[in-house]
Amino acid sequence: MTAEQLLAIVSLALLWAVLIGAVAFALLRLLRRSSLVVQFCLVLLATIGVLVAGMISAVNAMVVTAMDLQIMWYIIAIATLVALGLSLLLGMRVARNAVRLATAARRIGAGETVTAETGHSTSAASA
Repeated sequence: MTAEQLLAIVSLALLWAVLIGAVAFALLRLLRRSSLVVQFCLVLLATIGVLVAGMISAVNAMVVTAMDLQIMWYIIAIATLVALGLSLLLGMRVARNAVRLATAARRIGAGETVTAETGHSTSAASA
C-alpha cells in the first residue's frame, strides 16, 4: 500500500467519523430530555457507525473476495446486536442509579436525612 492510498483511506474514515459524530451530537442535543438509556444507545450507535464506516472505507480500498465481505457483514451485524443489548442493559442500570441519586438529592433538599443504600445487609458490629 502506498502512502497516498493510506492517506486516502485514513482521510475517508476521518470524514465519516466527523460526519457521524456531528449528527450524533445534534441528535443528543435534541434528545437531552430523554432517558439516559436512549442517550447511551445513541452514543453506542454513533460509535458503531464510525467503526463500520472506517471498516467499509478500508475494505473498499482492498482486494477482498465476496466471501470475505459477507463474513465481515455478519461479524458487524452480530457485534452490533451484542453491543446494543449490552448498552441497553448497562444504560438501564445507570439510569436507575441516576433516578436514585435525584431522589436522594430531592430528599436532602427537603431537609430529610438520607443514608447510603449499599444493596447488601450490614451487621451491627460494622455499623
